[in-house]
Parts: sequence; structure tokens; C-alpha cells
Amino acid sequence: MKPEKEKMKESRKKLRGYKVPLLCAAFILIILLTACLPAQITSSSTTSPATTFSTTLTNQQPLEVVSLIGPLPPVNPGGPNVDIMLKNISSEPIVTLNVTLELNRTFNFAFDVSLPVPLFPGKTISTEQTLISGGFGENILYPLRINGTFRNGSTFDYTKQVQIMPYSTKS
Repeated sequence: MKPEKEKMKESRKKLRGYKVPLLCAAFILIILLTACLPAQITSSSTTSPATTFSTTLTNQQPLEVVSLIGPLPPVNPGGPNVDIMLKNISSEPIVTLNVTLELNRTFNFAFDVSLPVPLFPGKTISTEQTLISGGFGENILYPLRINGTFRNGSTFDYTKQVQIMPYSTKS
């Protein structure tokens, strides 16, 4: 029986030398699995191609400016009326949209976009705005800032240089 007890003691001594490295390895494995878990949940919970986007899209331009036309009739003595039309060229619905045009001051365009009424891929949206005390010239580029949120929670924010095209009565 004594040789059996001595064998057990020797085994315990050997295991003591491995405890620290084994615990460290287990701890590192837990940290790695925990770090990878949110990415796996994000990619598996959504099948949309938009999951490749980062949280803030700085290089993506999901909206195309189809037209920016003005001044529109009737003539408004307070400032010109302009119409802007945007198209969602991304693969994800847009649920918030903020658009500002910089002339001699900032003009905000209000679009009817929300979670219950998103702007779906391939669809266009337009709005008309009176630019009170706002003037613009022909063949001049103006900054148009576009930012918003996709239905998957990703955001975008960028500025495009745009030209306000003259209104034409031709159809």
C-alpha cells in the first residue's frame, strides 16, 4: 500500500508544477472566447450584407443626390424654394436622415424617414425647402452634409459638393 501512496504523492507534485500554466491557459482561452462572442452574435443575428459596415460609415455614401433644383415657382420674396431628391443606393433600409445645405447659412431639409417608415434600398425620397434669406449662384458647388442611421444600427456621415440646378418648365 505504501508504494501506491508514494505514487499518488509524486503525481500530485507533478501536477502542482502544471497548475499555474494550466490556469493561465484556461484564463486566456476564456478571454479570447469572450472577446470573439459579440462579433459572432452580430454577424449571426443579421443576414443583411450591411453587417460588413463598421459602426460609423465614414467612407460609405449610401445616398445618391438625384437632383437639387431651384428656385422653384412661385417666386418667394423671402428666399428661393428648392427641391432635393435622394436615392438609397445601399442594401440596408435607412431609418434616420439629416441633410443640411451650406449656403450663406445652414439649411436643414426634413425628410419623412423613421423606423416605422424607412427609406428602403433603391427607393427615392424628396422634399421642398424655402431657403429664407438664402441665395445661391449658378455653377457653384455647395457642401451638402448627409448623415443618418441604418435599420441595423450602423450610421453614416459624409459631405458631398453639390450644384443647385436651375428649374426648367420642360417635361
